[in-house]
Amino acid sequence: MQLKVRVKVNSINNLSDARYFATFAEWAGFNFNPADPNCLPLATARQLMGWLSGPRMVGEFDDAPVEMINQTAEALNLDTIQTDVDLPVELLAPQISAVIRRVNIMPATLPQQLTALLEKNAAHTAWFLLNFTAAGLGWNDLQQHSLFTPAYLKSLCADYNILLQLPFTPQNILQVLAAIQPAGIALNSGQEIKTGIRSFDDVADMIELLELPD
Repeated sequence: MQLKVRVKVNSINNLSDARYFATFAEWAGFNFNPADPNCLPLATARQLMGWLSGPRMVGEFDDAPVEMINQTAEALNLDTIQTDVDLPVELLAPQISAVIRRVNIMPATLPQQLTALLEKNAAHTAWFLLNFTAAGLGWNDLQQHSLFTPAYLKSLCADYNILLQLPFTPQNILQVLAAIQPAGIALNSGQEIKTGIRSFDDVADMIELLELPD
């Protein structure tokens, strides 16, 4: 399935999600942050990854140290990682060829701080994931925001490879893409109702809007 925009799926933790999102996602993320109670055991991650073909596997590490990142990447043969901190990239395992730098936009974050962070990390970062859900900001908030305006975000997307994370809905997704023009979007995975059963109503209508005609 080809979409109008690249999609990263965050923190896959069940086979239903792995199979569903593999049909259209460019990146499949797995949470390996040891401080997170939802951290995925390596054995579970290995099993889920074994079912996937197509998406690029991403180890999500939040603020974990380089040593832990390298150990996990080597154990699972990962070449793409996601971090929330400025890592000493020269210490990353040689097999890691791409870094996604997530930036959680908080109420106190200023545009000049974000711009400086992007400039500082651009040389060794493949993608920046701007996460507005961390502060509970939605599309309506950005349209009324005096700092993180759609025009400002569009200018960032023109200069950097940006993945945008907002509370996307079928009602706002096309408007967001037209106004900001990110290179990609990030969606959260969900939970199975019970083993093997999962409702995808929350994303199916949205993905249908993004699907390109054959």
